[in-house]
Amino acid sequence: MQKQTYRKDEAEQILTEAVRRAAQAETSSPAGEISHERLLAMAEELGVDAATLEAVLRDQESQREAEKEREVEQQERRDFAAHRRGKFWPQVWSYISVNALLLGINLLTNDWQISWAVWPMLGWGVGLFGQAVNLLPAGGEAFENAFQEWRKAQRRKAKRKAQEQAASDSSTGK
Repeated sequence: MQKQTYRKDEAEQILTEAVRRAAQAETSSPAGEISHERLLAMAEELGVDAATLEAVLRDQESQREAEKEREVEQQERRDFAAHRRGKFWPQVWSYISVNALLLGINLLTNDWQISWAVWPMLGWGVGLFGQAVNLLPAGGEAFENAFQEWRKAQRRKAKRKAQEQAASDSSTGK
């Protein structure tokens, strides 16, 4: 009878599936989790020394932390972009409502002819356009600088709030 051999990727798949099934079969952990000691024992059975396993575990933990930091930063960027849009749209509605009122007054007082109302619309419109160019893009150097400043301010606010909460808790005896 010939000895059966496996390619490296086949052996890895077989062992991965065996570990998965072993984890499911263990009744000590309903979530299918494996203890650190059990993981060390399994690695030893596979010929993997503890130092290599620990290095892999550290690398995975570092990767999880880096991924979490990336997700937090992406959420902060979305929050910042929403904050900037939130500052812009009320100004648009003010522009529309005030200029509609001015246009109405102009039309009523000037025999339905548009004359002077154009000038506030143009002046304010140029300023509003400048703000749109500045606030709405979600990229570039200006956005990045503004984001970093906003992020620092948010962290200062959170730190101040935590200090106030701690002071409040200590004064009430909690």
